Amino acid sequence: MGDLGDFGKYGLLRALCAPTRPDDRPVLRLGVAWYLFREESKAADGKHIRYLDPCLTAPSPRNEELFRECDPPLYDALRKIVVDQRRCVCAVQDGGVLPAGTVFHRTPLGFDKLPGPGPQYQRMRKRRQWVDEMLKVTAGCDIVFVDPDNGLEVGSRGPFSKFGPKHVYYEDLERLAGRDQSLVVYHHAGRSGTVEKQVERRLKEIREVLGRKAQALVYRRGTVRIFFVIAAERHQEILNARVGSFLKTRWGAGGSSHFERCPKPG
Repeated sequence: MGDLGDFGKYGLLRALCAPTRPDDRPVLRLGVAWYLFREESKAADGKHIRYLDPCLTAPSPRNEELFRECDPPLYDALRKIVVDQRRCVCAVQDGGVLPAGTVFHRTPLGFDKLPGPGPQYQRMRKRRQWVDEMLKVTAGCDIVFVDPDNGLEVGSRGPFSKFGPKHVYYEDLERLAGRDQSLVVYHHAGRSGTVEKQVERRLKEIREVLGRKAQALVYRRGTVRIFFVIAAERHQEILNARVGSFLKTRWGAGGSSHFERCPKPG
């Protein structure tokens, strides 16, 4: 928690959901669905914290320009989390990282030590209960950020397999989209082709399964991460505008940009 990947992740969410001038339209209420594979997973993940200069009293000039100037309050909040050695999801909830009113679902999703007969049945029951709970917690949100460890489902891992909790499945997204909510979905780029080909395939799947067009933003700091912004019809105008504005800031503009749209506009 607090690593370079989190910096980009939370920077994007803040830009999409927080009020920004001259945009005076209402804040979009955010819900965060952490697919915690194990309770300690988000605390243990993330070694890329040099961008914060956590052992110094202030960021270096290079990190000040390259990272902090993108979003000073976010940078300072994550730096405090790292310096205080509170690298856990509760620190994000309590630390003012995301807009006021954000709701969080942080129940771990894992299949270790399940009681009772029939391990497959128990896994099915636990996952369905978990998804039902996540839907209940995020029911009043405009946007739900879906944050699995590895991203969208892959063919070799079903939802009830040992490592199924490391992925979000389209059946989960269908239930969220069916409530007319917008989605931001995290996906870790794999090795099955170029990033561009992977994005193209996933955009096609999203369109076919959810009946919505999505935008893909690629974050190339550290390992390559992809964020799919899937707008509900009622949010298309505001989210299109905010994505466009976001990419014109230091997050997406200039030679040291962090995010880029994929595929690139022709």
